[in-house]
Amino acid sequence: INNRLIRRFEKLKHITNDIHTNNTSSTSSSSSSFDRGYVLCAANFMIPDLIRTLYELRFTWNSKLPIIINHCEEINEQNYPLIQHFQPITIINLCPVGKKQIMSMDRDFAVKRLRGFFCIVASIINSPFKETMYMDIDTIWVCDIFFLCLVIVSKVLMIA
Repeated sequence: INNRLIRRFEKLKHITNDIHTNNTSSTSSSSSSFDRGYVLCAANFMIPDLIRTLYELRFTWNSKLPIIINHCEEINEQNYPLIQHFQPITIINLCPVGKKQIMSMDRDFAVKRLRGFFCIVASIINSPFKETMYMDIDTIWVCDIFFLCLVIVSKVLMIA
């Protein structure tokens, strides 16, 4: 592998480190408004994967960015303490009881519609961050992006 390619991957490694270690800063008097943050969607059956993802973000990547976890009546409140251990974190029920209209939909329809893929769309639309990174719970984490890039390049070179 040539040196120019290695230098490019080193720059990429520094950029990803900067993204994950950037501190949040409030942009207004509201505590829910930040420059950058993560949004995720989850349900009760995803709690083990969610905990793994949150652990990776906080302890492997040392990210201090705020995280918002969205759901549409899919996470029981008994699971909130497990999730809130990874502060700063906010859990938002997109379909709260008592609300008649949710994103221009009747509540009953919204509860069915805002699950799965459409939870992702609603999470991004409702994000309070200027820069939002959506993360799937089934993300596979690589501790060193440089190593991943070298593996990809070596596979490409083997094929060529």
